[in-house]
Amino acid sequence: MDGLCAYAVFSRLYSDSDPAAPIISFIVYNVVAFVLQPVFGWVVDKFGRDRFWLHLSLIFVVAFAVVPLPYLISALALGLGNGLFHVAGGKYILVRSEGRAAPAGVFVAFGATGLALGTFYASTGLAIGLVAAATSFTLLSNLVPYDDENNDPALPVPFVKRETVWIALLLSTALVRAFLGKSAPTTWTADAAVFVAIAGAATAGKAIGGFLSDWFGIKPTAVASLFLSVILYGVFPGNLISFLLGTLCFNMTMPLTLSLVNRRFPNREAFGFGLVAATLFPGYLLGLLALSGELPFIWILLFGTIWMAVIFVFGPAPRRRKLA
Repeated sequence: MDGLCAYAVFSRLYSDSDPAAPIISFIVYNVVAFVLQPVFGWVVDKFGRDRFWLHLSLIFVVAFAVVPLPYLISALALGLGNGLFHVAGGKYILVRSEGRAAPAGVFVAFGATGLALGTFYASTGLAIGLVAAATSFTLLSNLVPYDDENNDPALPVPFVKRETVWIALLLSTALVRAFLGKSAPTTWTADAAVFVAIAGAATAGKAIGGFLSDWFGIKPTAVASLFLSVILYGVFPGNLISFLLGTLCFNMTMPLTLSLVNRRFPNREAFGFGLVAATLFPGYLLGLLALSGELPFIWILLFGTIWMAVIFVFGPAPRRRKLA
């Protein structure tokens, strides 16, 4: 999904004759696809039928990725499709994960790799493959047996106001992760193969982090992964292997945030998923500002990882609400 959207944005919308097309397409797509995800999540939770929303999102993205329309309309439609896909798919995964972090980690992991492939290989045959794969998935998914659980609108669940601060702090870990991920200085991203390798390391980290959390617990996984990322990023700057390993370790915390936020939104899994996703674009923009201001990354890294570690360690104990 992310690869197909990246292909459409960079190969078609950025090539529009309007000189303002790149910046407008970038902002509109990311605001709709990420910042508005809590709104899409609320809709999915409210009306149920997550499979309907999932198919609608795939149809939107496949159609608007190949049909030549004004770039603003395409950016809006692609963002809507991407946002709906993630909250509907995320809800489906979270409801059936039984409190485990690994399924959510695997679900969100491959977005980074898809984004890298769609960005750097938009003009190659890979783009056609992405369209074909998404279309095939849309058709074949109708043949997969699907239970009716969660197809009804969500039951209303009172929100615990005293948890508002903790939820905000948990969301801040996702924002800081996006901020540090973008502000990390590197001289290799101009090389497409290396960029894809970095994205692959982020993918592996998100997937592995969920499994480690289920095996050893959220707090030990968070502390170990953040400590190793500081060592690998800070002590060995300029070393590509160290950077890749540091990226892997740092991204292990993503499924931890998702799992902890999800447990505070029973029957509101899509909304909780959307809240986490909504922090990513602001974090990315802050990272761009940090790069332009040439702030020393080691101090940003230390502050960010300490902030995240404190929240994971001293935050409320992980729990799962059981509903009748």
